[in-house]
This record gives sequence, C-alpha cells and structure tokens, in this order.
Amino acid sequence: MKAKKIKRLTKYKNKDFVIEEDFVAEEVLLEIQVNNQFIAKISTSPWELDEMAVGFLYFTGYLQTKKELISYQIIEGEHPVFSAQINEKKHQLREKVQENFTLSPNKISPNMEELKNASNIFQSTGGVHNATLFNKNGLAIVKMDIGRHNTLDRLMGFCILNDYSLKDHYLVFSGRLASEIILKTIQMNLPIIISPSAPTTRSIELGKKGNLTMIGFAREERFSIYSHPERITEE
Repeated sequence: MKAKKIKRLTKYKNKDFVIEEDFVAEEVLLEIQVNNQFIAKISTSPWELDEMAVGFLYFTGYLQTKKELISYQIIEGEHPVFSAQINEKKHQLREKVQENFTLSPNKISPNMEELKNASNIFQSTGGVHNATLFNKNGLAIVKMDIGRHNTLDRLMGFCILNDYSLKDHYLVFSGRLASEIILKTIQMNLPIIISPSAPTTRSIELGKKGNLTMIGFAREERFSIYSHPERITEE
C-alpha cells in the first residue's frame, strides 16, 4: 500500500508559486460482478481489491462465509473488475448486536493514539480513512481506504477470506459516526465503536436500537458516549 507522488503548483509564502512534490492517495473504479451479472462500481483505493469486494458483497447480503464464495478473480485494467461465482442466496442482515464486551475507559485514549499512528498513507496524504479492530490484546487489524465506509468493507472482507473471528473485538474508526457506519458495525456484530468525530441523530437512534455502544469525540483524555454506556466500565 502506497501513495502516488506527483508534482503540484503550490502557493508559497511571500506570494510566490513554486513547483514541489507531494503525495496523493490513489483511487480506482472497481467493478463488481456476481455470477456474470453486473452488481456495482465502487470508487476505492487500489490495494486488496478482493477484500474490498467480498466485504461489499457481505454488506449487500450476497454472502456471509467463505464457503459461499465458489471462485473469484481480479481482472486487471484501467478499471479493475472483481468477478465472482457464488451460491445464489440472499441473506438477512443483522439488526442488533449480540456480543457483550466491556472496555475500560482508560483504554480509549491509547486506542485513538494507535489509530493515528497506524496509517502511514494518511500521514503522507491526509486522503484516506482508517478502521482498526482491537481486542483485549491490543491492535489486531488495520484497513485504509479513500472512502470511510469502504474501510469497514475491507475489514469484513479480510475476516471472511481469512476465517478470522470477530468475537471479543471492537472498532476504532477515523471518520464521522454516520448512519451507514453504524449499520455496518452492527452487521459485523461489533459491540463498541470509537471515533474522534461526531454522530448524527439517526446514527444515535440506530445505535440505541441496535444494542451498539457509540463513542464520539474521543480526543486526548475525553470522549462522549451516545448509546449503551454500560459497556464502558472499569475492569
């Protein structure tokens, strides 16, 4: 995973213009096909496209396990294509978190610091979002993408393709707690989401209804809990 180096025209101090090198996050348009049928085109980062596509298919109800994925291939090109053969079965998406997990409040600030340090691409470009899975042993998985919701697709795709269990994990996320992020967190059966950013009214309603602990404005030594605070407790 890397960023692309380009030359740009930059306004410099003293009102002079200079040409200098800069790093920019790359973007591709990924087409997804299932059983020879077009499903979607997604703007995404150009790495680990199989994880991106498999996670997308999970969240759209096409598959839940690797066993349902008969075969797949990435067809390279200017616009890459993910082509998969799967068992024809639509799945009902989860509406409520079933996992119970408690987290000490003194772990939240260190988690945010690890999130900040986990992405060299964000540090060089400022152009990607990060989603990280933590468990009681610490940071487990990091995924990055130009699209905030794509990061959760990538996490889920990784877990499916690698038979990785999400039990006793929680999500630390770089972006705003928008409704689609909350829905995907619930569908992953993750009991806690932590973000440095704000929620929306609808996302709070979904978190309460979906038995999800939502933490926003996690910055320095403070944070706000918007739903199901009972999971944040001294161990």
